[in-house]
Amino acid sequence: MLRIVLKGVIFALGLVAFNQAFACSCARSDPDEAFEKSVNVFVAVPMEAAVVGEAEQPQGIIQATLTVLDVLKGPAPDADLVMEATVDPQSTACQTSISLGSAYVIFLTDASQSTVRPSVCGPHETFQHLRMRLEEACYPGHPYNEEWCAPNLLEALRGARKANRKYHFNEEWELEFEEYAKRRAESLNHRRQEQNY
Repeated sequence: MLRIVLKGVIFALGLVAFNQAFACSCARSDPDEAFEKSVNVFVAVPMEAAVVGEAEQPQGIIQATLTVLDVLKGPAPDADLVMEATVDPQSTACQTSISLGSAYVIFLTDASQSTVRPSVCGPHETFQHLRMRLEEACYPGHPYNEEWCAPNLLEALRGARKANRKYHFNEEWELEFEEYAKRRAESLNHRRQEQNY
């Protein structure tokens, strides 16, 4: 079983995000572009975690092992990978926390890449959030379809059997989401028309 090391930063010993003291400023990555440029794309879940570092350090570092659920592009990584986040007062606070049990979509642009960093800027993102966001953006009639839709990545996410089963992305969900996406598209289009007047 492939095990990948995930490193993130937390305050104390809890598995919660540190409070971002600095504003995050970055250009969010384009998901379809990230998918096309990556040599390996896979879905993995952090299942176990341990806090490491010196006891006197105000910020603990958490390491969690990831189990790969689905491979979306390229071969499965054959070596340990480190997802790393550190608190640096001199830098932006765009990093995110580790959510144990949640599935993440990981993008590798280099087969020998050994470190990835979670960030609100992307490209690494939780599977559930990414699929729902793309399903809505790619829905016919969505006003920002051309800007936000990532059809190639969405097709790959739809084919991730284990991750979709984990989050109950099934026929029943698709029928319910169809109604939601339709109402949402109509609402956004109405708002857009009002802004143009």
